[in-house]
Amino acid sequence: MKKLIMISMGLFLFLATNQIQARNYYVKTNGLNTSPGTNWTTAWKTINNTITNMASGDVVIVSNGIYNEEITVCSNQLTFRSLNKRQAVITGGTTGFDIQNCSGTVIDGFVIKKASQYGIRGSSTINNSRIVNNSIYSNPTAGIYISGGNTTANVILSNDIWGLNQTDGINIDNVDYNQIRFNQIHHNKTGGIVLSGTAKSNYITRNSFYSNDSWGILLGTGSSGCNFILTNEFWGYNQDNGIRISSTTRCIVMSNRLHNGNIGIYVVDSSTTNYIIKNQICLNQVDGIRLVNGPNNNYVLQNDIWSNSVSGIRINNGVKNVVRENRIWKNIQGIYLSSTEVSNYIVRNLIWTNTGYGIYLLSSATKNIIMSNDISRHPSYGIFMNGGDTNFICANRIHHNSLSGIFLNSTSLANN
Repeated sequence: MKKLIMISMGLFLFLATNQIQARNYYVKTNGLNTSPGTNWTTAWKTINNTITNMASGDVVIVSNGIYNEEITVCSNQLTFRSLNKRQAVITGGTTGFDIQNCSGTVIDGFVIKKASQYGIRGSSTINNSRIVNNSIYSNPTAGIYISGGNTTANVILSNDIWGLNQTDGINIDNVDYNQIRFNQIHHNKTGGIVLSGTAKSNYITRNSFYSNDSWGILLGTGSSGCNFILTNEFWGYNQDNGIRISSTTRCIVMSNRLHNGNIGIYVVDSSTTNYIIKNQICLNQVDGIRLVNGPNNNYVLQNDIWSNSVSGIRINNGVKNVVRENRIWKNIQGIYLSSTEVSNYIVRNLIWTNTGYGIYLLSSATKNIIMSNDISRHPSYGIFMNGGDTNFICANRIHHNSLSGIFLNSTSLANN
């Protein structure tokens, strides 16, 4: 019993000591850097003045106003918090907050704008940091840029990230296991979020992307797999692609809503073994989903795809991709195999009321399997084959199309 009491007292003293060590400091625009900074009466004038005085666990609270400075954070477990949400403004430096080789940093509630490069940059080893409730805009290179091979487990939450002269909203390069949630990411000059290098196992969930000039999310060359894009919304006519998957593998794109852009999901180059599942894709000016220039072994499963201005799904130079159990309606073409498609599987889809054809195969489509689909209510043909070679069409239910179920031109008739 005596030993247990001594252990309990030791733990209490340890926690009490750490509680005493953690302190709040205060900053206001009319403060003095020669003051103690421990209350509003003795507040400091600049945020940078807090850096040399803070210890692990300390909090700096910043009053309303404009602070023309660049804050460099190199110590663990420091918190920077605006007194009133988005009323303290950081501007004028190369980077608003520059986090270097430390863990546990919190940046909460600031406006971070018009730095010459980045709003927030994290480099080297940055772990367990939280970037929350900020408005980050008009920083030319990126709103948030995080890089470094040992950087993991950071959270970017509930920020508004935007600005027409801001190239990317968020750029994640060679970092893993980060969470990007509940952000508004819009009107960036190139894209909303870029994942590049060996970035893997990052979760991008419940964000809104709109009116970014090129894409909402780019899963870029080398982002090496198992990134999760879940339950986000993408829209805006200036946005070329809601999601662009480029030379990337093993990503999960699931339960997103992509509408009123140009192409909902664009899979390009040597992208392989990506899963596009249960998304709602509608009202895009070109295609709902497009796979082009060599993607292979990707899975397009159980999506609802409707009212896109050209194709529900278009595959161009794709190999062994699986399109299964999707519902595709009110596009011009339901599924369009447009050039040198080989051994793609079009299976168990429900395809109806598209204004062109249910499935359209161009002359160079070969060895594709079209099986067990339900194809109905088109104004001309259910399946239209304009050439092609060694395609296999079997066990489909093709009905209530205005002209006929399947049309094969003379070349198609000879070779399939």
